[in-house]
Amino acid sequence: MARLTIPRTWLRGNGDGAGEQERLRRPLGRAPSVLDSFNFATEGIIHVLRTHRNMRVHFAVAIAVLVAAVWVGVSKLELIALLLAIAFVFITEMINSALEQAIDVATTSFDPLAKLAKDVAAGAVLIATVNAVAIGYLVFSGAVAERSTRLLDRLRDGPANLTLIALVLTILVVIATKAYTGRGTPLRGGLPSGHAALAFAGWMAATYVVGAQHRFLGSRGAGHARRVPTLLVSDDLLARATAVAARAYAPYSNYLVGAAVRARDGRIYEGVNVENAAYPLGICAERTAIACAVVEGCRPGDLVEIAITASPCGGCRQWLHEFRLERVTFPKPDGEVVSYAPDELLPESWNLPA
Repeated sequence: MARLTIPRTWLRGNGDGAGEQERLRRPLGRAPSVLDSFNFATEGIIHVLRTHRNMRVHFAVAIAVLVAAVWVGVSKLELIALLLAIAFVFITEMINSALEQAIDVATTSFDPLAKLAKDVAAGAVLIATVNAVAIGYLVFSGAVAERSTRLLDRLRDGPANLTLIALVLTILVVIATKAYTGRGTPLRGGLPSGHAALAFAGWMAATYVVGAQHRFLGSRGAGHARRVPTLLVSDDLLARATAVAARAYAPYSNYLVGAAVRARDGRIYEGVNVENAAYPLGICAERTAIACAVVEGCRPGDLVEIAITASPCGGCRQWLHEFRLERVTFPKPDGEVVSYAPDELLPESWNLPA
């Protein structure tokens, strides 16, 4: 179907109207070329970015999310989920913008049905945005939880007077902010709220006095596994481990185990259990995978996560601690896939004294 271009004085091309004038000079009966179609689509995207603040916010958030995904090192399935969520938000926002402009053209006065149509379109954008936030949480919660746990543990191991210093700094910041804004009294009214800031700081201090089992900021205490979303996190890595398990050498136990470990640069190393007639000489799948990574130049801290088709033994848990992996994923006997940090699998790990 040929594209009909109707002159509108508010449409812009490259900023000076030249692009729109060129479009209007084109005969109405001639179908646009493929290049013209791409230009029209690009003009639509640019127009929405120029005229709609929400679209600019979506673009900025999308860029930040993709940068964070590269920094965290998300898996392929996680990246696909993020890209689909971002595209869904963009599409609904652009449809909402197009619908609003079409309604503005068709109506010259207030119409309740026109308002309802705009509200429904805006609701679609809201649903897409909430869905994107939920997907982002599922993708990034694991990495954020592990990093927050390590940060909070370092704070816990700090000197005792660190808590007092933090409380004093909170008071000074609150007073300085209130002096700058001129609102409220030191501990009542205005922004920030003095008593709320002190209460929050005191709650943090009390939380750490109670013990390590009372965590927050999305972190977990030892012995509490985090359930892994089926289509996210380490699903692709676990699939690699399951596939490679068929190549295990286990003529004595017939218990085939596979493992796949992912490095920070995205490379994946596989391993299987190899048994020996002298039983103690056998090697587990996770140690085989880590050994393959070491041969390729990886060192402690270079490996991010490992997926195993069975729960790791005690010796392998020491290996996982030694190489500072962030996440260990495996299926439990009942089929539930769980993920732990190595320190949760081996709370009292051993380190060679300096």
